[in-house]
Amino acid sequence: MKLKRLIQYLIIPVSVTPRQLKNFEYKIPEDFAFVTGVLVTITPQRPLPNNTHMGQLSLSFNSKASNPINMPVQIENVASKKRGYNFLKLAEPLEGGTYIEGVYKEQYAGHHTNSTIRIYLQGIKFIEEKTNQSQN
Repeated sequence: MKLKRLIQYLIIPVSVTPRQLKNFEYKIPEDFAFVTGVLVTITPQRPLPNNTHMGQLSLSFNSKASNPINMPVQIENVASKKRGYNFLKLAEPLEGGTYIEGVYKEQYAGHHTNSTIRIYLQGIKFIEEKTNQSQN
């Protein structure tokens, strides 16, 4: 049996309200074996200026056994999105069917409405590669 390595992406949406401390968890599929990168975006329902600091995000993997992410979350510049996204590099092995748990703390001081955070996980999935064997 030979395993083939595929790049896979998971998107975890998290809805937040102003000044909220939001705890969340997301069950990772059994075949998502390794996290190689993470990217976080936030979209408020009402437009805000680019590069506005919105809050702080912490992520834990393997049911809190590993806590590699503690990062600020801000509104991205629209021009930078046209050039593509840069994932924060990680090398995080995952236990099959484990949970990713997180905490987002809203820190924006101004008035605004609800927001949606999207956590993009880039990872590796292993699948069995079928080999052709002929019988004589």
